[in-house]
Amino acid sequence: PESRVGSIPDVKSPDGEFCFTDGGGQITRAFANRIALALGLGFTPCAFQVRFGGAKGVLTVNPELDGRAHDVYLRPSQVKFESGYRRLEILDWAKPTECSLNQQIILLLSPCQVPDEAFVSPMRRALCAAAELVVNEDAALRFLGQKGFFRLYGGRGHDVSTGAAGKGKRSAGRGVLDAALACKKGSRVFNVLNEPFLLQMLQLEYLNTVSKLRRRTAIP
Repeated sequence: PESRVGSIPDVKSPDGEFCFTDGGGQITRAFANRIALALGLGFTPCAFQVRFGGAKGVLTVNPELDGRAHDVYLRPSQVKFESGYRRLEILDWAKPTECSLNQQIILLLSPCQVPDEAFVSPMRRALCAAAELVVNEDAALRFLGQKGFFRLYGGRGHDVSTGAAGKGKRSAGRGVLDAALACKKGSRVFNVLNEPFLLQMLQLEYLNTVSKLRRRTAIP
């Protein structure tokens, strides 16, 4: 309801030239918990990407707002146009993501007496893990499963860590990947490394990993 949406001013530089809160509103922790529950999340994100009528941007959770008159607080910079549509749409939310070392972090840590081996060792591990994708079928299956590839192309709840087929719903998409999912531990009838399309994907992932290590020293 309109009564649950309030407004807070943007934070700007003294001369008004720069806006430091452009597109960033706030939301109460209690309302964030309700959104997380409605979305079926197992945690409450610290921020949501939203649309609300003619407003859009990010809402960050502010525990200090709990108990106040409104659940959502928008800033003027978020309102692009006036609209009578008053439904809060959640486009995305903050979630854990992969992080890595990079050149900037290494340059900061190295002068602080962090030994070079602390960077070289994980780089070696990353290169070995990437190479395993194109020579080791178990590693290839684990990678494809972690990326949701089997789900996307007609997987049936296959447990890639054991090679066992699960009881998930069978989708319409079948073919090469269904053959891969039919593999059972101890009696493999299909090797993903012998399938040109899947092998090309794995090779591209290997090349991408090597490229990131060379260009940005992005060490996972």
